[in-house]
Amino acid sequence: MIIFSHKLLRQALQGLRVLKVGKQKVSPLHCVAIRAVEETITFEATNLDEHLSFEGRGESDAPGAQLVPYALLQDILKSSDPGSAITVNPGVDVSYGAGGSRLTLPLTEYNL
Repeated sequence: MIIFSHKLLRQALQGLRVLKVGKQKVSPLHCVAIRAVEETITFEATNLDEHLSFEGRGESDAPGAQLVPYALLQDILKSSDPGSAITVNPGVDVSYGAGGSRLTLPLTEYNL
């Protein structure tokens, strides 16, 4: 399980947007790799010519990684509550707080 804040997600997506991840021609490049080792969360994206990563503090119960579509992360950022935590269960789902309730979206086809 990988847990990070709404603020960290906003900062990461702002930094990665220069790669135009959502507009890449090859569909796997539409994703952001989220990796966790202890309290370090890394967001990575590439366009095959350039590679960017953004690192911040979060939580994880074990080292893990997950590919998440950039568009999905943008939607989560727009709809989640500013103080909420986003939880990624690699290979399973992503959940976040929105409007006082917890929403969960499946991620089964985006394993890394």
